[in-house]
Amino acid sequence: MGHPADTRLGFVKIALVSDAWTPQLNGAARTLAALQDGLNAAGHQVLMLTPDLFAAVRCPTEPGVCLAVGVRHHLAQRLDDFAPCYCGREPAHRFLRIKC
Repeated sequence: MGHPADTRLGFVKIALVSDAWTPQLNGAARTLAALQDGLNAAGHQVLMLTPDLFAAVRCPTEPGVCLAVGVRHHLAQRLDDFAPCYCGREPAHRFLRIKC
């Protein structure tokens, strides 16, 4: 299977999925923001998928955390439309090669 031209040049599309994002001020949110900035600065295209993009509810055990609800179809559609080469999820920070 051939690789898209952007991956041959070393630039890839990366999707990061997390429930930790602004306005939260925690280590995970800060780390993901820094990761996104660094990846963008290196020329990669990054899609952040966070609760602020979807209908969300407050987490009952963590008042500062919002949890996206009923997003399976919308999340899948955004990932299909973006067609990332890598998809990472927080908190595990595991990257899965999903296309290319």
